[in-house]
Amino acid sequence: MKKLIVLVSAVMLLSGCGAAQAQDKMGIGLVIFDRDIVSVLVSQLANLDLTTGGGMDLSLLLPPSKFMVPMTFGNLKIEPEVGWMKYSTTEKDNETKLEVKGSSNAFKIGCGLFSVKSLKKTDIYFGGRGGIVMASNSSTTPDPLDIRKSVESSESRTHWYVGPCFGGEYMISDNFSFGGEAQLIYTKVGQPKYKSAGKEVKPLSEISTSMIDTRYMFVFRWYK
Repeated sequence: MKKLIVLVSAVMLLSGCGAAQAQDKMGIGLVIFDRDIVSVLVSQLANLDLTTGGGMDLSLLLPPSKFMVPMTFGNLKIEPEVGWMKYSTTEKDNETKLEVKGSSNAFKIGCGLFSVKSLKKTDIYFGGRGGIVMASNSSTTPDPLDIRKSVESSESRTHWYVGPCFGGEYMISDNFSFGGEAQLIYTKVGQPKYKSAGKEVKPLSEISTSMIDTRYMFVFRWYK
């Protein structure tokens, strides 16, 4: 299935090489709504733990807020993207005054490559996106041998993703557009690296995890 998704991405891009020429332009894009936001909100409201077989929160695989830099050259569109999220929590026992702290980070960097066809005020594009997500979490808990001390443990992973995409954007004015995009994304979850008290800890087993899912997003773009 992974090879099929990569092949479909290449075919979609190459099949549009003869598309009508689009105007050269460059700008900034902001994803104002996507399926990832819905997933995170639903999991929080329902108090669900969306984890893979390897125990990584799926909400960290793709940070929901993403910025893009759309660049169109003729009928070729290149769109680098970057996203970041972080959350932290502190739990304090009112009787013992002991604290348990935790935090999670995820940084995403990727790029889309598309063929563009212009139809009056609308640009239709198809191609693919790919990139990596560097995710980590850490916690600080009281040392079971001496509760006056604390022990910090952490886990980090690097995931990668790729898949075909199809979308369009309507030019509200000469400088602003609003559009939507549908995606079929394959994500390979990275192997975990553990640390405890500053020392690396070898995992007891190796788990291979991946997922394929459909996604969508709406993007507001500004062009200079």
